[in-house]
Amino acid sequence: MVSNNSAECVQRFPEAHGLGEHVAKIVGRPSGQPHLMKPSPFPLITAAERMHKADLFAEAGADAITDDMHAIADALITA
Repeated sequence: MVSNNSAECVQRFPEAHGLGEHVAKIVGRPSGQPHLMKPSPFPLITAAERMHKADLFAEAGADAITDDMHAIADALITA
């Protein structure tokens, strides 16, 4: 499960609804680091790396998505 929220917050949802056993990993934004929120691709890239699927992420063309997200983040920061 990948979220823009902190992993600690997201963990509560599957546990509260009896779904914890169906979630292998939870990747979220580190607490106290709002600069890693959307449009930052941080959670997506981190999840791909932790699942050892970063190469598949790139093969699928997801790098275009993350590049666009970086461009949006840069534009917002410099605006």
